[in-house]
This record gives sequence, structure tokens and C-alpha cells, in this order.
Amino acid sequence: MATQLHICMLAAENDSLPGGKVGGIGDVVRDLPAAIAATGVKVTVIVPAYGSFHQLPGAQRTTTVSVPFCGRDEHIDVYELVNGSSKGVSQVALEHPLFSACGTGNIYCNDGADKPFATDATKFALFSTAALSAIASDAFGSVDVIHMHDWHAGFAAILAFYDPQYESLKYIPRVFSIHNLAMQGIRPLSGDDSSWETWFPEFNPPEESIVDPRWPNCVNPMAAAIRLSTRVHTVSPTYANEIQQANDASRGFHGGEGLEKDLQAAAREQRLVGILNGTEYEPVSGVETGVKPGVKPGVETNEKQSRSFLKRAKVSSRDARWTTELKKIRDTSLSWLGKT
Repeated sequence: MATQLHICMLAAENDSLPGGKVGGIGDVVRDLPAAIAATGVKVTVIVPAYGSFHQLPGAQRTTTVSVPFCGRDEHIDVYELVNGSSKGVSQVALEHPLFSACGTGNIYCNDGADKPFATDATKFALFSTAALSAIASDAFGSVDVIHMHDWHAGFAAILAFYDPQYESLKYIPRVFSIHNLAMQGIRPLSGDDSSWETWFPEFNPPEESIVDPRWPNCVNPMAAAIRLSTRVHTVSPTYANEIQQANDASRGFHGGEGLEKDLQAAAREQRLVGILNGTEYEPVSGVETGVKPGVKPGVETNEKQSRSFLKRAKVSSRDARWTTELKKIRDTSLSWLGKT
């Protein structure tokens, strides 16, 4: 009997949890796991608890992991949540006082212009190493793919690839999804209380793999994840091409946001994939939408393709919520494993 494939997602947001969304990451992390699970794949979603999620009704502490961070051992509690969990999808929150550094339930902090991303980068660096420690200790069982969302989880790519304590994770495929390329979580390599040297004083990965291409004295988790991931996802094929070009302020064009050379390299290596975002919504009562009540736009107008998708994915038409574009995410994520 074949072993069920298992994906662990690391993210800052998750709209399956109350108060777990700030932007589009939350939508994707809410809906994508269920779409993947519908194809028979197990998904575990891991987010920081922010001093809040671990207190949700039914939450249970399953273990505690200890990791070296900022020159001392930090202890992070791992909670399994009831909220958002469904067949094939497990929701997990990691709790540590640093994760609520800007107030209980606040996902992001608003540091001053002189220290951009300082608190958040420290918080997500700890989150990344704690999540990897839990994965490496088999807290969630055997894991086949680590899927990281945006720069907040980008530190995990560095640690999984280079940190000796995560040697067992080095050859697990890493998928990185870009949601907001302009936000990159850049911090100094050293000389600051929110810097790579402060977080991981005894761990020195090759600087060329982790530094920002414009400021070589800074770590850029977005750039590092692009360089070190097996696959890199963007929101559409068109956008995947656009971000390989430099920004052009004269025509209001936002391209690679300084990372275009890294993205060009990923494209040459056939690691960069553009997958068109899909949106699920119900027609609003009383509003003329041009589709029948209860039928989602795109499914009615592309019925042949949708039926083909349902047949391939072995999902009944009554329960199906996703069209062919979301199947592409699943197929692209798993294709190199020979599991599709």
C-alpha cells in the first residue's frame, strides 16, 4: 500500500483561524490545503500562535521543541488545533512569547523607518527554526514536501539547506510561494539586535546564498528562498515573466523588485512556475451575475474542462470546490517527486 504524501506548509497567516488573515496569504493558506487534500495528499499547516491561536477551544499541546536562538535555548510549544482542520488537513500553531511581541493576536508589527521588519524578522526567524525542529523530530510524522509562503517562512529555506541540525531535511523538496514580492524582510547580517548574527551566532551559511543583491551586508529571506527552493510559485504565468524584469518607475512598472536576476536564474533552471490564482465565491443574492444560483463563475462557462478536472482528481461534482488552476498547484508542487 502506497504511503500517503505529506506536505507541511509554513506561513504567517491562515484565515482558517479567527483573526488569522491580514492579506492574500491568509486566503491561500485557508483554501489551498483543502484543495490539495481532496486529491489524497495529507497537509499540515503551521503558523505562529501570536499568543492567541493556542487558546482556541479544543487546542491541545502535543509537544515542546527547544532550539538555539539568540545565544540561548528557547522553548516553543506545539499545539494541534480544531479550527480549520478537516479530512486530510491538520492545523498547528507554535506558541512563544516573542510571537506576540506587538500584542496578543497581532500578526505583524509596525517598526519605525530606521528598523524596518526588525521585530517581525526576529519573530519569523524563530518561528522558522522552531517549525523545522518540530518537523525534524517527526512531531507531524514523515514529511515529503516543505511549502513556505512569502518571506516570513523564507528563513526555513536557509536553515533546512545549510544548518547541520536539520541535515535530515536538506533533501526534502522545498516549495516557495511568492505573495508580495515587494516585502522581503531584509535585515543586517550583523551589528544589530535583529540580525542574522544575533539570531544564529554559531551558524554561518554561505553569504552569497542569503544576502540581498543590492545590500550585501544584509540577509534577504525572500531572495534566499528563491535561490534555495526546489520550486518557486507566483500568482500567474504572466507575472512570472514580469518579475524577471527590473522595475521601471518611469512607466509605473513593478517587476522583480531588485530580485530579477535571482528570478531569471530560477526560470533558467526551470524552478519558477506561474500559476493563475483562482477565487471561490458565491453569487450575491439579488445581483445579476450571469450565472445560475449556486454555480461558481468559471465552472459553468468552462464545464468541459471542469468535468475533466473532476474526473482526474477523483472528486465528486457535489463536493468539488476547485477548478483546473488549483490542480496545477498540486501537480507542480509534486511533479518532481513522481507522485502525480
